[in-house]
Amino acid sequence: MAATRLSEQEAALLTSRYPQLPADYLSYLVTHGWGNTANGKMLYSGPVVSDDIYGVAVGPVGLLVLGDDLGGYCLAYDPSAKVYGELDPNGRWEPWQRDVGLATYVAAKHFIQAEPPHRGATWVLFRYASTQSKPRRGSA
Repeated sequence: MAATRLSEQEAALLTSRYPQLPADYLSYLVTHGWGNTANGKMLYSGPVVSDDIYGVAVGPVGLLVLGDDLGGYCLAYDPSAKVYGELDPNGRWEPWQRDVGLATYVAAKHFIQAEPPHRGATWVLFRYASTQSKPRRGSA
């Protein structure tokens, strides 16, 4: 699925609903769009709350989920701390350093995906966190 750009009017409406959204996120949605990014991650057309994904609220109060990597990890933004971070598949919040923004998320390739050897085979994903050198093994 190709990315779909937000119009300036849609961005203004999003800003009025969520004034705490970071400017780089809104700018990216207008300039590059939402949906699949070039590195295979998904950006949402607007924020969702964590309980929409995890069934219960997780992370800091007011956390806004902005996208995911299609492998169980979600990009989120904590407006009170003004930092991006990641929610793991269990809903654990890991804030990033303040200087790590949306550009880092859409540029980093967190997953290497191996083609299944035959129909019905399982996919194997290895997760590489942008600040870690050792992969953690996961499953799809």
